[in-house]
Amino acid sequence: MEKFFLILLVTYFITSCDSKEKQQNFEGVLESKVTYTSKIDSLSATDLFGQSSAKDVTFIKDGFFKVTSSTDFMSMMLWRHLDTTLYYFNKSSGDTLWFDRTNSHPGSIVEHQIIRNADTILNYVCDALVMINDKDKVLTYYYSPELSLNPEFYLNATNSAKYEVMKLIESVTLRIKIESSYGIVDSEAVKITHKKLDDKLFDLPTHSVLKKSTY
Repeated sequence: MEKFFLILLVTYFITSCDSKEKQQNFEGVLESKVTYTSKIDSLSATDLFGQSSAKDVTFIKDGFFKVTSSTDFMSMMLWRHLDTTLYYFNKSSGDTLWFDRTNSHPGSIVEHQIIRNADTILNYVCDALVMINDKDKVLTYYYSPELSLNPEFYLNATNSAKYEVMKLIESVTLRIKIESSYGIVDSEAVKITHKKLDDKLFDLPTHSVLKKSTY
């Protein structure tokens, strides 16, 4: 369960760029707090997800993002739109670099609605996209039109209907809440920093083995 939720969270959470030629691409760093909640009386959040909370730091530039996380699974995640691939490290598997093609198991949106001015996060007024995916999970994305992205960077990122979602929101996601029948994962940005990032930050990290994910 933990693996699926974390991969789904990464598939959807933070991305960047602009949707209009004259808009500036978002480039910078987001720090987020992730909370996990169990809806099963006999299981705690730690039992269900392996933790009750986590902290993520996400670096965003030109359709690439890199996340460092306090979780054991996916302690480092890197998405490169040129590769259409998510790469990640697990603390339990040393310097083996895992990868998952982000067009390998496409998803779809069953239904959705957009709520305007749903919340204010870090002084950004956010709309909310509420959707049900084909795995019967309810996902809510809070995003600000001020933090634009170009959905075309995600044209081939069809897993979990990512491209379809990006076409709807066209913005950096400041919060995502994923709810299933057994639990909730809620990730919200607590700090945003606009800054120039070195391209080398998004190079593939040093690794001994490159291995395909089997989740």
